[in-house]
Amino acid sequence: MVITIVISIISLLISGLSSTVALLSFASNKSKLIFFGDDDPVPEAIIESEITADRINEKGKTEQFPFPNGILYCIQVFNPSPQDISFFNMQYIIDGEIPKNVWSKKTIEWFSDNAKVIMHDPIHGSGEIYIPDTSFGVFKAHSFTPLYLFVSTDGSPYPKQLRFQFNYAVRSFPYFGKNHHYKSFVKDLDITNTEKEMQLKTEAMKQLTQPMQRSQKPNQTPPYSKKRRRRNKK
Repeated sequence: MVITIVISIISLLISGLSSTVALLSFASNKSKLIFFGDDDPVPEAIIESEITADRINEKGKTEQFPFPNGILYCIQVFNPSPQDISFFNMQYIIDGEIPKNVWSKKTIEWFSDNAKVIMHDPIHGSGEIYIPDTSFGVFKAHSFTPLYLFVSTDGSPYPKQLRFQFNYAVRSFPYFGKNHHYKSFVKDLDITNTEKEMQLKTEAMKQLTQPMQRSQKPNQTPPYSKKRRRRNKK
């Protein structure tokens, strides 16, 4: 009798341990994304030429395509799971109704298919930033992906509301139905001061470039200067 009870207890312990291992294995292999930077929904105002796409032409010289005025939002995406996770419909929603895809390397493919995207800062210098390849793609397993998400504000009234969103292929409870085969990342951005920030940047850039433009003007002798007239008399 005692032996039977002991065997039953051992069986229960083994069963419980097996279930715990299975649950831990499921949790460690479960698809998930971790977002950094999403707790600060204040994007940055960008003025024309502050961001450029740079390529090297056939003569070995750098050519630039300037990005227009716009808004830049940065997030970092960590995929700790052992499988790739697809994403799609990466876009901005302007004033609650107008969808605009984020700028991607596909957007500037006509300029170059391997251009580097450079952000120019007159104080801190220039550096490469990473925009998405397209508005859909894959977060690789065990990867960390920084994303610089740009949308142009030219050609339309400046937005009053701005939302960034995309979907990614991680199933959600109750796991049945088309809409539960993916989750959505949605962030309402605070653009209260971005238009003013853009205006201030534009004015500051004018002040910085004016002295430079004056210093670049060549010192030429006027065609009818005194010096030239004296030469003509000789």
